[in-house]
Amino acid sequence: MNDNDKKTTERDKALGDFLAEHARTGAVSFHMPGHKGAGFYEKNGFGTEMKRLADWDITEIAGADNLFQPETVIRRTMQKYERLYQTRRSYLLINGSSAGIIASILAAVPRGGRLLMARNCHKSVFNALYLGDIQPLYLHPQTDERYGVAGEVRASDVAALLERGRVRVDDVYSEKTGKRFSTDLLLADDGVRSSYRFDFGKEGTK
Repeated sequence: MNDNDKKTTERDKALGDFLAEHARTGAVSFHMPGHKGAGFYEKNGFGTEMKRLADWDITEIAGADNLFQPETVIRRTMQKYERLYQTRRSYLLINGSSAGIIASILAAVPRGGRLLMARNCHKSVFNALYLGDIQPLYLHPQTDERYGVAGEVRASDVAALLERGRVRVDDVYSEKTGKRFSTDLLLADDGVRSSYRFDFGKEGTK
């Protein structure tokens, strides 16, 4: 079989056939936080749950609660996460992490606002920028010289961006009351914490 024949075979392959062949390779996924395959879950004690996934795929039947207005089993699950992460509200995510990233950005940043973000963010962040007409303020991660890959965004870089006066009151307080606004920001580099205080005037200047 020549290369052209191989390309034709791949192009004509059904989705189910591709997925079955990929599963048989036993590949280990490092490219996404999820999508680890059944073996990962079975090894960590969730084999029974994996076998029941199809049976657990239900809609809003009696007793199953409703994700859009959770009141019983879904609400109690979210409350457990609130206690675990000590948050005021927690929500169960559907449609993958991309949907959650987009939803959280659009909920937190007013339309036409600005967002401090790492330059190497997941592409879903850029989708949120487009949907919300949001202007990015880029933070460039340090390079991990050992492996030649992007590393952390340093707290000192965040502080420097804020101190240059590029953040207006609208970016940290969406209600335009005309009042002065100040905030204390605690940043940490290498375990050393530094406290910064920023004051914003009603015209949006620091």
